[in-house]
Amino acid sequence: MEMGTVTAFPYPQISESPLAARCTCKEAVAPSRTPTPMARNDAAFTLVELATTLAVVGITLLAAIPAFATVMRNAQAASASHQLTVALATARMAAIDRGHAVTVCPSNDGSHCRRDSTWDAGWIVYLDPGRDPDPASVERVLEHSQRDGAISVRGSDGRRRVRYLPDGRASGSNTTLALCRRADGQSVGKVVINNAGRVRIERPDAPGTRCPFNL
Repeated sequence: MEMGTVTAFPYPQISESPLAARCTCKEAVAPSRTPTPMARNDAAFTLVELATTLAVVGITLLAAIPAFATVMRNAQAASASHQLTVALATARMAAIDRGHAVTVCPSNDGSHCRRDSTWDAGWIVYLDPGRDPDPASVERVLEHSQRDGAISVRGSDGRRRVRYLPDGRASGSNTTLALCRRADGQSVGKVVINNAGRVRIERPDAPGTRCPFNL
């Protein structure tokens, strides 16, 4: 009997079950974290730094207050002198332009002249063709300047007014308006009007010059 050929079939390879497989890898272990103190914010101020800053600012302000007060007092004096010179220049130009006398006098209410030489509360400029003691009407008042009384103003020799003639001259003799600071009684200057009607400002001879009149 003829022997047949035998075909050999390879044995099936049996793979190892995943469940049976041994894991040879090591488990990943999370690195341990040691607690660290909270980082300090360098941009912030501590209470001590803030208190120190406020103290320095306070000292600086205290040092600046006297200088600021001096500036304010000087500004008040300059303002009073400037307003007086403007009023006098306005009166002179009005007298020339209108061909009539124009008077500047101290006034409390803006419509009447004071009967003394105290200019503290302000003054008025008015048309005065008839040499009237007060403006003949409200319409004749060209300007009214009010003051708060911080700067006292007195006319020399009891002069109660300055009257400009149509040719621009100031009637009468030279007139001086002395200005003093009421707070400390110091002179802050003079406004002088000469016979030609021109005005100039004179400063005190020295700092701390006392006022020439009683406040």
